[in-house]
Formats: sequence, structure tokens, C-alpha cells
Amino acid sequence: MPEILSLRPLKIAELNPQMNITHVVDGAGIEKLKKCVSRIGAETNPTAGLDTETNVVVDFWFRRVRTIQFGDKHEQFVIDLLPFAGSEEKLIESQAQYGANNGDLYKPIFKVLDPVLCTNYFLKVGQNLAWEYGGQFNCRRGLLKFLIVGLKSRFLHR
Repeated sequence: MPEILSLRPLKIAELNPQMNITHVVDGAGIEKLKKCVSRIGAETNPTAGLDTETNVVVDFWFRRVRTIQFGDKHEQFVIDLLPFAGSEEKLIESQAQYGANNGDLYKPIFKVLDPVLCTNYFLKVGQNLAWEYGGQFNCRRGLLKFLIVGLKSRFLHR
């Protein structure tokens, strides 16, 4: 039987390239995100990774997105939806009814990520997509379908 090697501790400072994380909570973060999207889009094979963090519930009807992570090996963004919603209550309410009540709360985020996620130009690499797919809903009104439609478009239109 082969020997099982123990995993080394993850040392963030030793990663190559170094992590370059921006916590997006306002317009300044959105501007940095916009520059990153432009940079990735100018590459020969534009590729971006994405993930969401949600509450854990049995039924996806009650699932709420708290953060969206987006980026590549050079820049990573954690988009925190709470500051855009303004309060925990609004965050929850804005994602209820498949996002029908979110108005323009997340418009600055959608405006930047739409060209990436809702086209087949960018290759999207997702984390645990079965979880996100379980909560899909209208692309313009909800966050999860927004992510999934972009992913499906890239693979279905190859």
C-alpha cells in the first residue's frame, strides 16, 4: 500500500502568485472590479472564477446569497451584498420571491458582471455549481440565476 503523505499547512504568504483580495462594499470596490473585468476581457482566453456564499437551508426557496467571489489568479474580489442592501432585513427581503423585490440594490454589481456571466465570451470556472444551480432564478432579478446563466452559456455555445 502506498504511503499516505500528510498535507502541509497552507501558508498564504507563500502562495505564488500572491493573493490580491479586494473586499467590495462600495463604489470604489466596484471600480476596481470593473478594471479587473476589463483586464481579463482583453486576454486571449478570458477566464474567471466565481463562487457564492449562502445560508444553508433545506429548501432553495429560503436560500440567500451573502457574498459573490469573482476573479482570476491575479486578482480576487469578495463582493459583500450586505452593504449594497443596507441592512440584513433588506438583504433577506431583496432576495425573497426569487429576487422580484430587489429593485436597483445590486445594479452596480450586475452592470459590471453582466458582460462576463451572461455571455459566452468568458470561460467561467465555478465552485460547487450544483449548490448554486439548486437556487437558480430570473437572471435580471435574482443573484443565483445571474451566475448560472453565464456558466451555462459558455458551455452550451461552444
